[in-house]
Amino acid sequence: MEAIFASLMPVYSQPIYFTSGAFLVFLLVFLVFHAFAARDSRLRVWVILLFSLTFYLAGAGTNLWVILFTSLVTYLTARSFHPEKQSFINRISIAAGITVNLGLLIFFKYTDVFQRMMNSIRTGDQLVDSLIFPMGLSFFTFTNIAYLIDVKKGIVTAERSLLHFLAFPSFFPVVQMGPIERAARFFPSLKSKPVLTREDINEGTLLIINGIIKKMVIGDTISHQLVSGILSAPERHTGIENLAALLGYSLVIYCDFSGYTDMGRGMARWMGFRLTLNFNLPYKARNIGEFWKRWHISLSTWLRDYLFMPIALKLSGMMKKETLFNLPWLKSDQVIFWIASLITFTLCGLWHGAGINFLIWGLMHGVALSVQKTWSIQAKERKRRRGPKRRKVFQVLGIASTFFFVTLGWVFFKTATPAQAFNVISQIFTDFHGEALPALLSAYAVPLLLMTAGYIWHFLPDRYGDILRLKYGGFPLPLKVAVVAIVISLVWLSQQQGSARPIYIQF
Repeated sequence: MEAIFASLMPVYSQPIYFTSGAFLVFLLVFLVFHAFAARDSRLRVWVILLFSLTFYLAGAGTNLWVILFTSLVTYLTARSFHPEKQSFINRISIAAGITVNLGLLIFFKYTDVFQRMMNSIRTGDQLVDSLIFPMGLSFFTFTNIAYLIDVKKGIVTAERSLLHFLAFPSFFPVVQMGPIERAARFFPSLKSKPVLTREDINEGTLLIINGIIKKMVIGDTISHQLVSGILSAPERHTGIENLAALLGYSLVIYCDFSGYTDMGRGMARWMGFRLTLNFNLPYKARNIGEFWKRWHISLSTWLRDYLFMPIALKLSGMMKKETLFNLPWLKSDQVIFWIASLITFTLCGLWHGAGINFLIWGLMHGVALSVQKTWSIQAKERKRRRGPKRRKVFQVLGIASTFFFVTLGWVFFKTATPAQAFNVISQIFTDFHGEALPALLSAYAVPLLLMTAGYIWHFLPDRYGDILRLKYGGFPLPLKVAVVAIVISLVWLSQQQGSARPIYIQF
């Protein structure tokens, strides 16, 4: 048994991140080959697939088998499905394909947890010291499951070409951290000959620049110089320092994740793909429901379509009455929403990790979404009667309270145990020391300045982003080169401590 587990371990596992010099070389070589192959759609797919698998191999080592195996199972399962036949075997085949994908995800995510549980019950040698999580497993697993369900529902037809299908879950701009693409959106771009316009090049470049600044300049600097040192030992710092670090982490996790996916979307745009928008200024959300329409959009829509809605539909079939227990205030549709939300976000928390903190984080969002939905129904009439000024005030209050709740939730996301999370909160509320503000500003001047700039940038009206895109598109080539040179200089200045590993790479 030990030999079996050992054979599943990769020889090495050092992913090439978008922020590394090695990836820049990889991308440049790929773009040359892609440009050469662009006129031949089949050759283009071969280039995309081979470079994607090479990219994955470089980081996952022998765990390359995982993505190849799950992709092959998904492909064969979909090909064996016949929508015109509503047979038992037909249903079982899709269920089996989903089970294989989920089984491997659970195996790699939770084997260590189960192993530790068993070792606490009995003594003996461990089967595996540390099972290395395959790069991007959660993302391509969700991609495969969505594809199988869409085939079953008739949203897409099963892809006939194995070559085309393998390029789908392994596509290197998204394989590490998403967005979780849908087949209906991806395959038409893969099969068509790319016709790159000036807009595609400009938009792709701006997305990459935007991602680099968010991830490498803002996120990494704040993480290295403020967040890591304070939140790793909150009891050694005052409440005001913990608050600054927590606000910093709220910006870091956004800049890190959205910046990385922006870079992937920008590269894909250069290749003729328009990938899903994954983040839409989430801290502007006026309530928790809107937050999840703006944060990790490809995951939240996946959870809605493939988890929340099936659960809600199943429950609605079980609850026939308009109210429960003949209580007029206990509406069955509200109860259905509460249960579906709690199950969905509990599983969302467990998807992020096996720790109790992830479970708390998921439950927090599930409860908050249920409360917000109930409140919005009750307050619908009052909202209509508000004047423009009152609506604006309530909108600002909604944004502030949502941001406060989400930031509080990040405490559990960042720390390893509930005790550590509550330690941070306790320091903020019981040992604040507001008089230490001048010392804080002096000690952490650079990260606090970047935090201020980052939040201002985030909360600017949307029209400024549109103006920036139009302005950049009209720049002459020398000015565009100058912008790139400035960004490179900012990266060089901010990366003296090295680039931080992307936060969501572990999920």
